[in-house]
Amino acid sequence: MITKPYDRAFELPLSAEQFASIRNRYEWLRKTELYRNGRAKKTFETKQCLDRLEQEMSTMIDTVHTMKVNLGFSKDPETQGETRWKEYGTSLLRLYQAYAKRNISLGLSIGPRHDQNLLGYTVSTEMSHGSTIEDFKKRLGLLLSPDSVKHAVDPITVSLESEGGQSQFHLNKAQAQDFITLEDIPLVFNYYRQIGDILCREILGRGLTTLCAVADGDGESIIRRNNSNGSRIVVNDIEEIGRLIMEYAVYRFVPDVNRHSSTCISRIPIDFDRPTTIEWKDFAEIVNSFVIWLKDQGFTPRLRLTGGRGAQVILDISMDRIAQNYKTMFPRPLKFDSWVKKAGVAGLISAQATDFVKTLAIAFATHRKQRLGLFAPVTVEVHDLSQRWWNILIDSSRAAVDTGVVGLGSIHHRTGAVCMPVASVPPSFNLESAISTSYYPDVEPVEFQPRYKSPWIQLIGSRPSLLFEPSISSRDNPFSLVEETFEKHGWIPSQYVRLTSDRFMERYCWS
Repeated sequence: MITKPYDRAFELPLSAEQFASIRNRYEWLRKTELYRNGRAKKTFETKQCLDRLEQEMSTMIDTVHTMKVNLGFSKDPETQGETRWKEYGTSLLRLYQAYAKRNISLGLSIGPRHDQNLLGYTVSTEMSHGSTIEDFKKRLGLLLSPDSVKHAVDPITVSLESEGGQSQFHLNKAQAQDFITLEDIPLVFNYYRQIGDILCREILGRGLTTLCAVADGDGESIIRRNNSNGSRIVVNDIEEIGRLIMEYAVYRFVPDVNRHSSTCISRIPIDFDRPTTIEWKDFAEIVNSFVIWLKDQGFTPRLRLTGGRGAQVILDISMDRIAQNYKTMFPRPLKFDSWVKKAGVAGLISAQATDFVKTLAIAFATHRKQRLGLFAPVTVEVHDLSQRWWNILIDSSRAAVDTGVVGLGSIHHRTGAVCMPVASVPPSFNLESAISTSYYPDVEPVEFQPRYKSPWIQLIGSRPSLLFEPSISSRDNPFSLVEETFEKHGWIPSQYVRLTSDRFMERYCWS
């Protein structure tokens, strides 16, 4: 796998023999490895369901005032249908409670039902006068949002009631499929050949979590951490990256925060996940203000777009020991405590790293709300729907040993966008805005050619300079900053425990 000169358009095709070997290898893996774990099952694709609702409503003349959703779960013990049925009902009640806290009425009426083979619900929701199709789509999206919905039997029935009568239609399961499929691997191979030098700096010598493409119709991508021999995937040169793509159809790389077989964490990722209820421009303002706050604390952060629904901040810090003032740990489930005891020093270093991220996140949120008087929709744990829907999750789990965040230049499995560095998060998420806040803002977008599958892949594959970011080392973020953070904000864990997380976040962070 040889890198090409930068700033030249890259060619797409592999030879027919090369692609044939990729497909043959894929068929061999599919037949000989038990790695699919039922991922090819059909599910209710939210976008398709909402598009069907829009299609039905656009043909109706009378104003719709009530929408009813009927869904059921099999009583078969093997499918755990009764458990999923309970989960869905509980999720709806929590959703109702979360909206009630904000004085928002959903007008929900929830009726459990059962017959010989199914347990189900009839959920009725009344819409206010003047509600638009978008309002109905948002409401249906809420009713389809619980994870347990994917276990419901096919189909889900939706009824739209108006003064002129009732219209009914069915929502059917569809095969989930990621953006990149096996047929796109020639494009992926040549894309990474263009940015190979940059990718090497990100992933060489680190354990990798990868996404591997599957054939069209075979479902979602495969998450792979080990090779066929059961050993953790680690690459040490650019040729091995090429072989990894050819052998396993890899198209997305998530490098660990530590080097393979080392307990020393050399980078601290702070991952921001944006809920759909927060506009991108508001999300961008909060992340950008967090970066400014970090710089005020003495840190030198990297800022990147993930290519998906959020952004990430990287702090290059060498964390190979326990801070002397790391005394009060955040509360943890019993399983995590057991893991810390089992993992020893590596576990404690991981605990310290994740607590460090939580401490920074909550310290920033309290500063933003109490000192600046600004909205601070930030949380560090997802265990309540009010957090899931209205607060940005700052994911601390990505800072633990043998985990990480998506590598620079990697292709996103849903959007086809690319993880790229930016000086600030742009006010909107699109390629042109990302270029404007990159370190090469004068790069001109090119006319998109469908054979490149995504305009991000096309432009960055031909202009790898857009992946440039200023050089930063652990010397720019000394370990003393970790100790200073625990010293300055050591009150947070104790207050967090004393008030419990919900009460703490409501007092110090949420509006």
